[in-house]
Amino acid sequence: MGNSQESNTTAVELPDWTSRPVLIYGPRKAGTTLLQNLHDGGELLVFPIELKLKELLLLDWSDPAASVTQYFERQRILGDQFPHFDARRYEALSQQNVGNVDNLRDLLCRDAMNVFQCVTCELPTPTAWAFKEVGGPTKQVVRAFRQHFYGAKIVMILRNPRMVTRSVLMDRRRKQFRMSWKRLIKEIRDPIRVLYEQLLFLKDPNVFFITYEDLTGSEVRNTMQPVAKFLGIPYSEVFERPTIFGEPVVTRTSSQKTSAVFAGNHQWYDDLRLHERFLIALLSRYFERHYQRKTGAPHRTSYQEVTRQLASRSAA
Repeated sequence: MGNSQESNTTAVELPDWTSRPVLIYGPRKAGTTLLQNLHDGGELLVFPIELKLKELLLLDWSDPAASVTQYFERQRILGDQFPHFDARRYEALSQQNVGNVDNLRDLLCRDAMNVFQCVTCELPTPTAWAFKEVGGPTKQVVRAFRQHFYGAKIVMILRNPRMVTRSVLMDRRRKQFRMSWKRLIKEIRDPIRVLYEQLLFLKDPNVFFITYEDLTGSEVRNTMQPVAKFLGIPYSEVFERPTIFGEPVVTRTSSQKTSAVFAGNHQWYDDLRLHERFLIALLSRYFERHYQRKTGAPHRTSYQEVTRQLASRSAA
């Protein structure tokens, strides 16, 4: 086993890297899984699933053992098959945490160590680790992350909300899932809300922004090299292809069965039904104005204007 260490994590002090997580955040269908898989490798250990921090905040730590049990019951690591990963050993290590952890921060640090111990191929000792979080109340997610890991870094990905809605609709259509009117309105509103809440952190020095278009529409290294520099980790070609524990993979949420990073050439209205186009065009304007007022964003701040600002910042 490439990363074999003492199996009882409670008997050894956790290494420093476990207290240096990186949060990868964005709305659904904005490339968070691709970004997660691109971060994998090198000196960064990447948690192989979405952590769902927004759900973990609901755990009641007045009964630590019960909270730890609930955490591992919700984990999907054991429900998936990952390359170079010893799931049986991970389950055994997880059981050792019950009764030995009394807060969420310690639990996350120990689980990151559990994952590293169960990787069966040779990986460099991490200097940090990363996990992704999708959607939810952006401000609360960031606040909770920073309460547990003060000063930790965040990588945020932005995508045109109308394209996010289109991607959700096309995904549901491929899966033959009929979407109600109420759900459609929610899928129009949520990516707009997330976008304007993300913009609250534009001037935060510990938050690095990239766009979906930059990630998929140009040389991947042009996007990932600045990310590596921001995180303070050496750049490697492994950051140019999606992997899990160093093994090339097809990104789980990709619309194409390819391990290559690709760009689509669709407009937000392509392949949508007439009523879907009408609702997206109409309600997007309403929700944009609503969240501009709610977050204090300048009037008529558009996604296109935000991407121009980021491009100007990168050029400078």
